[in-house]
Amino acid sequence: MNKLIIDAAKNSIFFMIINKNNNYSITHENTKVNFDKMTILINDFLNSKGLNINDVTSIYINRGPGSHSGIRNSLSTIACLANILE
Repeated sequence: MNKLIIDAAKNSIFFMIINKNNNYSITHENTKVNFDKMTILINDFLNSKGLNINDVTSIYINRGPGSHSGIRNSLSTIACLANILE
């Protein structure tokens, strides 16, 4: 069971993977460039831990409070990833 947490509503973009043995996290600067490539950042983070999107069983996002554009971008990214996981 691998849970992916995404928080882009604050000053940085934060990703975390939680599984029964370990927790891994990474942060990126909260910029438009990083918003535009959020799926690439997620994929790179998962790959760095020997995982891919199909290994993720649950995805959690911060829905606020925080930056409207960060929340909107997170939701759009998750909607895209959810279609891949179906």
